[in-house]
Amino acid sequence: MKSTSLNSEQAAALIGVKPGTLAAWRYRKQGPRFIKVSQNVVRYMPEDVQAFLDARTVEPAVPVAQSSPLPSWLTRNKPLVSGAL
Repeated sequence: MKSTSLNSEQAAALIGVKPGTLAAWRYRKQGPRFIKVSQNVVRYMPEDVQAFLDARTVEPAVPVAQSSPLPSWLTRNKPLVSGAL
C-alpha cells in the first residue's frame, strides 16, 4: 500500500505544532520519523506521524465514568485567593 508523503507544513498541521518546531525536533533527533530527500527537502509519511502521536497518547488510569468527583479546590466554585487585592 502506497501513501503520499507530507511536507513539513502538512505534518506540523497534523501534529498541531509549527513547522519550525519540526525543524528543531529534527535537529535534536526527536519527533516523528522523516525522510531527507535533499539538503532542503524533508518529507514525512502519514503513518510515521500517526505513530508519533500514538506513542504519546496517554490513557487515563480510571475511565471518566468510573472516576470519583473532582476535589473541591478544582471545581472553582469560589475564588482561589481570598480577600481583595
